[in-house]
Amino acid sequence: MKKVRLLSSFTAKILSLLFLLSALIACQEDKVVKPETISDIVLTNSAFSILNVALRHAGMEDALKTGPLTVFAPSDAAFRAAGYADAAAVTALPAATVRRLIQYHILGKTVRVTDIGSGTRQKEQTILKRDISLVKNSSGTFVNGVKIVAADLEADNGVVHVIDRLLTP
Repeated sequence: MKKVRLLSSFTAKILSLLFLLSALIACQEDKVVKPETISDIVLTNSAFSILNVALRHAGMEDALKTGPLTVFAPSDAAFRAAGYADAAAVTALPAATVRRLIQYHILGKTVRVTDIGSGTRQKEQTILKRDISLVKNSSGTFVNGVKIVAADLEADNGVVHVIDRLLTP
């Protein structure tokens, strides 16, 4: 009788251990992958520090969280090339001016470089309701003559193209 109780106790412990292990494994498999939005890409990339400040100054910090969108994201070097040495130079501008500048860099739909026909000029409208021109040729892909230096950075709500100069409306 003692052997049966001992065996039952041992079996119960083994079953409990197996249950805990299976629960632990199930929890590992249920890890939630948080979606990465265009906003996340811009916020976590140190090359966009001036753009981040510009978004906040313009009151547009949430504008890149929904979509679909295409963002022609000017790097810090692009801002400097346009005469904005740092974030303070951008915040010295009126917020409405910065808002218009940023809106000119955003399309209300997803346009990947692969969507642009080679050797053609493709017109698209920004969320500022102004047209931009996309061109792809043997030298690269350009938006209003500005080179896209990193293309098709995929996000859950669209795509980011890094540009080396500011677009001006």
